[in-house]
Amino acid sequence: MKLGFTFSQPHLEDLGLDVADSLKQAIALKPSIIRLGVYWNRCEKNPGKNDFSEIQKLLETCETANQAVIV
Repeated sequence: MKLGFTFSQPHLEDLGLDVADSLKQAIALKPSIIRLGVYWNRCEKNPGKNDFSEIQKLLETCETANQAVIV
């Protein structure tokens, strides 16, 4: 059976948890796939200026760990 889950940076921050550490712990559970949420209000804080560095860091962590993701 394949299992996966959604990883939400804003939700983790609301809980006072470290996003990078939480992702590493999530990967350690060895899910089949992790859905990484991309939140437009976090990517375009200023109209017309996109910043994907937050999601890029998460993707790089997953790639290093050979973790399958869907964005």
